[in-house]
Amino acid sequence: MASKITVTPLTIDHWECVSELFATSSGVNRCWCMWPRRLRGTHTADPQANRAAMKALLDSGESPGLIALTEKDAVGWCAVGPRQQYPQYEQTTKQRNYWAIPCLYVDPTADRTTVARALIDAAVDLASENGAVAVEGPPSYWLPGDAAAVKIASDTFLENGFEQVGPGKRMPAVRRILRSDV
Repeated sequence: MASKITVTPLTIDHWECVSELFATSSGVNRCWCMWPRRLRGTHTADPQANRAAMKALLDSGESPGLIALTEKDAVGWCAVGPRQQYPQYEQTTKQRNYWAIPCLYVDPTADRTTVARALIDAAVDLASENGAVAVEGPPSYWLPGDAAAVKIASDTFLENGFEQVGPGKRMPAVRRILRSDV
């Protein structure tokens, strides 16, 4: 029987379980999802510095994303927020009311499709509740792995109501329009 997935904003109360989740991937453990928050070329892969930066965000009361939980275990994560919070995106006035999902990670032992869908749906709902007119997927320089992983990641967004709007550098540009007045 599959475990029920609950998606909730990441808070300091989830620190231990998100730490355990991020430890399941050497790439995620080095980044701590700080790459999208830094100017291109300034990110460090220092796990201690990035872990401290994430903890500082949570200690300040900010929720930098969503966590997917089954009972007490974290099985997935996605960063989500207003697009201008993430310097990895080219900033334009047109996207002023856009939100972004710059990173999505699912524990390799979890049902990746189910967890990814739950995270994307919750992120879109959160963006919509906060007045976003559209949500974009990861920035074009995001690299979830090899070519097969990029295809899986882009297909996951496309299967969840996003449309490809550009080729991107590594990851195709994907967007989901939330309001028709765009």
